Order: sequence, then structure tokens, then C-alpha cells
Amino acid sequence: MGVRHSSTVTENVLQTLKWEVENISKLSENQVICGHKLYFSRFCRGNFKLKIINDCLHIYLHNKSDTDLKTECSISYLTIQNEESVKLGHWILEVPQNKCVIVSEIENFTTEFMKTLPKDTLILQFELKTEASYKDLLPLLSGPIPGGYKWFDERKRLHEDLSLMHNDENTDVSLKIGDEIVHAHWSILCARSPYFKNMYRIQKKEDPKNSVVITDISAKAIREFVAFLYTGIFEDVLYENTNLDEVYDLYRAADKYEVLDLRKYCGYSLMARISVENAVQILNWADIHNDKEVKTAAMDFVSSNFVAITDTDGWKKLTDENPKLAGKVIAVCTKKLKNSK
Repeated sequence: MGVRHSSTVTENVLQTLKWEVENISKLSENQVICGHKLYFSRFCRGNFKLKIINDCLHIYLHNKSDTDLKTECSISYLTIQNEESVKLGHWILEVPQNKCVIVSEIENFTTEFMKTLPKDTLILQFELKTEASYKDLLPLLSGPIPGGYKWFDERKRLHEDLSLMHNDENTDVSLKIGDEIVHAHWSILCARSPYFKNMYRIQKKEDPKNSVVITDISAKAIREFVAFLYTGIFEDVLYENTNLDEVYDLYRAADKYEVLDLRKYCGYSLMARISVENAVQILNWADIHNDKEVKTAAMDFVSSNFVAITDTDGWKKLTDENPKLAGKVIAVCTKKLKNSK
């Protein structure tokens, strides 16, 4: 008898964000301003919102995901006096799935208060330490034993089975990355990757080979990639403990070998790490790989933090190496500015 059992997987993400709301004095009573899309984790997204009610500015956090969200949140804003930062406070919040909760308020948000803001712009700074939990459905096996059923965690079995990839026993293809070799099975590669399926068809007709040489992706990324093909598991270790370039390397592998679900997870991971310093880099990567979802989210972040981003090395590099994309960013910012007037 086979059943499915759910266990809880938890991810923790630390983010520092800035939100610049221009022409704040034109914000009318009860008008809602939505911030750019945020990726709190791979499977948890949302945004901040602003609303003025009776001369009080309310700051909301909207969880737009099908998973609950816990976060430690610190918020401050800049004033015109020596760009002094005023801290609103520090909160620990629990935001249910698909719900919006109030985080903080700025009382007496009047015309006089707005004069203390630089160039009629409310610059909010957020520090978020987010914990997102979601149900991970694991296929389990059961068998009759006295008094009930015996449960086996399929992940343990998968881990044991994957150990076969580290040698050539029972495998029929080797992925060679420099001096390292990752062993696998053509049947799995072909079933999970259209790229490898086409490769196998061509090689089978001409000269079947049992090795594939890979020169443009790291061995670590290929190991994670092959593990995903076998298990469908996007490793938490990769997500939490590796740098942005390593996540991108796995993203490139998923894109090259046409494993779209893995590319999607890597895209969420990239966006969960976005900051003023790396936003242009992520935007450029999304443009290279024609990833519309990540590109839209990254473009929204860049245009919302454009002033700060223009001071980064990433922006200077983009204007030199990809002026077309830089021009699109400027066009989006110009359109936003016109719409806000």
C-alpha cells in the first residue's frame, strides 16, 4: 500500500532592502501603493504596501504565497537632515498564507512631516530575517506489521541509491567535468532532460558514447543537477550556504539542459538573494536566459531602487557591456516617473 506523507521544510533568508516612494505628497487618503515583488524564499513571495488613513501612514506586509511566513523586520526611513536614518522599530511577525498584515505606522504623516523627507521621497529601509515553512510531500512505502504500518522515508532510500553515481557500477554514462566524473544513467538523463534525450538519439545513430564532456559548468553544479534529476529535490544546503555565483551556475545547467522546474527553483533562489549590489547582475542573467519571470521581478527591483543602483559597479558594467538592457531600465524608470505625476 502506498501513501503520501507531508513533512515540514523550513528556509531562512536574510535580506536588506530599500524602497523609494517618489512624490509622496501626492499620495491621497486611502490610496494604496504597492512595492516591488519580493522573494522571501524559493516558495514564498509578497510585497510591502503603503496606505494613508487619517494622516497616519500604514506599512503592510502582504504574503502572496501558499505558505505561512515568519519574519523579524526592522524598518527605518531617511530624513533630509544629513540623510539621518530614523528607526521605526523592530517586530516579529507571523503572516498567514495569502494574507496582509500591518507592520508599522508613521503618525502625523502631514504636509509638514513630508517636508523633512529628501526631494518629496519617502526612502524606507528594511532588514528582514525570514523563516518560511512549507509542506514537502514525500512518497513513503508502507507494509503490514503487527499493530499497524511501518513507514520508510523515501529520501533515505534515494540517498542510498544515489551513492551508485559515485562509481561506475550499474551506470552507463559518465559526465566529465575537468578531472571529475559524475556517473549516471542514460535512461534518467533522457527522461528528465530534452537536451540529453536529443543527444542520445544522435549518438545512438552515429557512434554511441558512454561519456559526455562538460566544460562550461562546474562539477559542483553538475552533481547538484544530476541529483535533482534523480530525486526532484532542490537541496536546501545549496540554497542557504552557497554564494550567488554558485546558484547561478546551477541555474545555467538547468537552462542549458532544459530542466525547467529546476530553473524555476534557482530563479526563486536568485530573487530571494537580490540586493542593490547584485540586482543588475541578476537582471542581466535573466535577460541572457530569456527568463521572463525573474527578469520582470529584477527589473521591478532595479527601477524601484534606481538611484542607489546607479552608484554600483554592476550598473557601470551593464552600461558598457549591455547598453540595450540599460536603456530598457532607464525607459522603465522614466515611465514610472511619468505615471507617478
